Amino acid sequence: MTVLINKDYLIQKYIVEKKSTVKIAKECNCSSTLINKRLKEFKIQTRDKYTCKNILIRQDLLNDKSFLEDKYINKNKTTKEISIKCNCNDTLVSQKLREFNISKLYIKTRNKNVNYELLNNKEWLTQKYINEKLSPDKISEIVKCNSNTIRDKLKEFNIELRDIYTGQNPDMNTKLLYNKKWLKQKYVIEKLSSSIIANICNCSEPTVLKTLNRFNINKRESPIGKSGENHPNWKGGISFEPYCSKFNNQLKEQVRDKFNRKCFLCGKSERDNNNRKLHVHHVDYNKSQGCGYKWSLIPLCTSCHMKTNGNRYYWFNLLNNYWLYCNEIHFLNLDLFILEG
Repeated sequence: MTVLINKDYLIQKYIVEKKSTVKIAKECNCSSTLINKRLKEFKIQTRDKYTCKNILIRQDLLNDKSFLEDKYINKNKTTKEISIKCNCNDTLVSQKLREFNISKLYIKTRNKNVNYELLNNKEWLTQKYINEKLSPDKISEIVKCNSNTIRDKLKEFNIELRDIYTGQNPDMNTKLLYNKKWLKQKYVIEKLSSSIIANICNCSEPTVLKTLNRFNINKRESPIGKSGENHPNWKGGISFEPYCSKFNNQLKEQVRDKFNRKCFLCGKSERDNNNRKLHVHHVDYNKSQGCGYKWSLIPLCTSCHMKTNGNRYYWFNLLNNYWLYCNEIHFLNLDLFILEG
């Protein structure tokens, strides 16, 4: 049966009887979209989608900001528990919390095990996050909530968040990393890679790259895809030159034993070098010099040997100057050569 959809009919069904557009559409044998269209044409104010589904909603409670704050913040009630009081669904309660700018905690943390005394204590959070350098993950384990809740609380208390890399590694050496002179010395002059600098500073490589950008230190062009004369470390093909015939395994073992099988620069043992034999390095970079000088060869770990392949003048002068000032060979402490900020 088709029903005449006029203004009086819609007012009676929609306003007086509080029927939904879906139910009216069934009675009129049409779609709910058409009913909504007619309501707009007749300028009949429509209800929101939650109210029209439940005419018994406690609007007086739902629109009371003090009531919601008391239940949600002070009494730690969940949106589900509040929705039962208001005779509505929890989605509508969440919507009202956002309208009143009531800080909404993550649902996962809404349990009886959460230590809200610590979570809502600004001084305690400052002590743990700023002074003790604990990460949000570590703090969340103490409070028994998730890390997102801790981050929300830090923002709420205006506690400045560390960047993601610093936050994950509180042992990062910020004194070195945020020292522009030191960083420029390592990256520009010594030509250390961002990966090696990251290992020294105990942080990730993206953190080093981010700091270089912050200090406006131009990053070197990546040598990936370049080889031979096009590579920035090209030395005229000296790597293809043959070694002296005396430079054999027996001589290498003598050099390693002479220095107690420890890296001359950092003191790392072969065990610390992933159980690999130490490399034997030519101090003067002359592979054909005949190995006639007692100190022209030194053992180096893999990491230090890679460093000496770049900025050769620096390493050559450093090793020779150290030899001139020392009557006996001792392991070199690189901290002596780190520039002070």
